[in-house]
Amino acid sequence: MSRDLAERLHLRFPLLEDPDMAIIHAYGVGMSGQDLAVPATVVVDQNRRIVYQHVGETMADRSGALTLLEVLDRLRSGR
Repeated sequence: MSRDLAERLHLRFPLLEDPDMAIIHAYGVGMSGQDLAVPATVVVDQNRRIVYQHVGETMADRSGALTLLEVLDRLRSGR
């Protein structure tokens, strides 16, 4: 499913599919008492290091587009 979505959106990066919630639990972003994750954004560099992470406290608490663009720009420029 995630591969189909990435192809439909012409994305040049993979999307993570987590049907058994293993990654959600590994990152500690599961909503208490629900089979659902809080909004979370994790940017991982080519060396598999987490360079940015935001875990929301509510469904509305998400990373802003400008913040993510700044993170990606720093990553691309090597800063």
